[in-house]
Amino acid sequence: TMKSPPPPGDWPTQADQDYKRIRVLGAGAFGEVWLAKSKQPDENGKHVQVAIKGVSTQNENEGATAAREIAILNEMNHPNIINLLHDYESASSSAKGRYMALSFVDGPDLGEL
Repeated sequence: TMKSPPPPGDWPTQADQDYKRIRVLGAGAFGEVWLAKSKQPDENGKHVQVAIKGVSTQNENEGATAAREIAILNEMNHPNIINLLHDYESASSSAKGRYMALSFVDGPDLGEL
């Protein structure tokens, strides 16, 4: 089996307890997005795939943006909107970032539509 690349240094240990990292899906201005699979089966007995998104909170503006995204996703409950499954703090208290485990939707990105 192929070994996944190492996660960022501030990767939350709780995320590795909950999910098995598979590969990097992409990277953007605020961080990387990883494809991962739940270690525990869901109520249907399936190990679900998730996207774990790292977001930078290096400055006040980025921190506010990340907090707003988490708050909005926490309130959303709609079949056409991804679900926020877990919200993780960075492993290192000196690191400036947060991680979110989101429902994974396989398909083209918006730029391809």
